[in-house]
Amino acid sequence: MMPWIKRLAIFLSVTLTLLISGCATTVRSNVLAFNSWPTELKDNTYVFAFPTSPDSIEYRATENLVRQQLHRIGLQDASGGAEAKLVVALDYVLDARDLRVIAPAIADPYWMGPSWYGPYRRGRGWPYGPYGPYGGPYGPYGGPLAYDDITTHLFHRQLHLTITPVGGGKKLYEVMVENTSEIEDPNKILPVLVNNAFDGFPGQNGVVRTIDVDIKE
Repeated sequence: MMPWIKRLAIFLSVTLTLLISGCATTVRSNVLAFNSWPTELKDNTYVFAFPTSPDSIEYRATENLVRQQLHRIGLQDASGGAEAKLVVALDYVLDARDLRVIAPAIADPYWMGPSWYGPYRRGRGWPYGPYGPYGGPYGPYGGPLAYDDITTHLFHRQLHLTITPVGGGKKLYEVMVENTSEIEDPNKILPVLVNNAFDGFPGQNGVVRTIDVDIKE
């Protein structure tokens, strides 16, 4: 027989593993992309367009994440002095809002109605009163319902990106990524949104995709 200490150690190890694996949040994003990306792109240098969104630390962080993805697909930053052939326009919008929910709740889970309804009434005949052995007219779960006023903070983020030849012309790539979640920290959510913007690049035209990504809390 396995010693109880060893069994306890195994139990604690399994429990800890489950807790660690369970500390993850699923980030769901809707992604819509259009492209006319050429098979071979010779003019691969780019610059960022002047931001249409208010300049901020969060915007600059998004721009840096996009720069990494552009390098991954073979584009080169022309900010070092090279002549830019492409313009990358980035628009990032954050809308914070409160969602109010009125949810039913049991006022007192131990309330069992007037004493003569309870299952311990002494005397002859039916011992439970007119409502049976279930604690009165509200069932076995306590007294009358109350209502909880719950406010949840939601953050709606929208990332819009286009890649266009310098001087105008047909867009080579355009993508929109939207997400609504309770995650406030931009360092957790922005990398996911930017990665989703280039997931399967250049991808199918005009197909809305839902991408789920698990992130650790």
